[in-house]
Amino acid sequence: MKIVLPQLGEGIDRAEVAFWHVKVGDAVGPHTDLVEMVTDKATFIIPADCAGVVKNVYARVGESVLVGAPLAQIELVE
Repeated sequence: MKIVLPQLGEGIDRAEVAFWHVKVGDAVGPHTDLVEMVTDKATFIIPADCAGVVKNVYARVGESVLVGAPLAQIELVE
């Protein structure tokens, strides 16, 4: 399952990766903090919405990411 940068509000089309709370290979559950993002108006954390293992991280700390762009890949655990 790909985790993407969600809609952030009117007029905001990107955010910067401030800090990753997980790394590739980490097990996560629903609501586990994945990444802290920053815009010019707010700082927020994107949580996992499923249980699994982080298989890939697509955005580095300091990188600006557009809304809808993939941030991470989680392999689902059954």
